Amino acid sequence: LKPVYAWHEATLQGLWERPEALHHGLLITGPAGIGKGAFAEAMAARLLCENPNGYQACGVCPACHWLE
Repeated sequence: LKPVYAWHEATLQGLWERPEALHHGLLITGPAGIGKGAFAEAMAARLLCENPNGYQACGVCPACHWLE
């Protein structure tokens, strides 16, 4: 799995502190080159992961391997 950019960590942690507040869709916007795609991939990986580690996917479970 791709590493999370340092500037994404606080937002990802905040989202996973209250997973019940996540909606069925998120609009991810911002200027080009800030890692929006990587952020979306990290969110998808964490949602699918069978053994998440905090706000990140484990990277070793079957779901993580399928995502790769």
